[in-house]
Amino acid sequence: MELDYCFCIFRSCGGLCDDEAARGRRRWEESVGKKEIIFFNVAQAVAHVLAWGLVAPVLDILIYAEPVEKLFAQGLMASVSNIITTGVVGTLLLLGYAKTVVKRGSLTKED
Repeated sequence: MELDYCFCIFRSCGGLCDDEAARGRRRWEESVGKKEIIFFNVAQAVAHVLAWGLVAPVLDILIYAEPVEKLFAQGLMASVSNIITTGVVGTLLLLGYAKTVVKRGSLTKED
């Protein structure tokens, strides 16, 4: 079985971007408004464009000598489809998660 090094490297790049975006998740514990949704969607869009639109095609060109036009077209289509999918599903999950989190200071000790 051959390991696809391009996949490993570009997913790591996307994971790093996602991790940086997730550092702001503490603010999601209080409430999720337009600001948090916009932040999430901009961060995930940047992660997809970097991973699928730039890193993956360049690595495929360098490692596998694939045709340039084909790879950047595939990367662009993958970026757009993943941005839309993550935007819709991720926002719904984010809103659902925010509703299940216990708000800070809402619990009281019973006597």
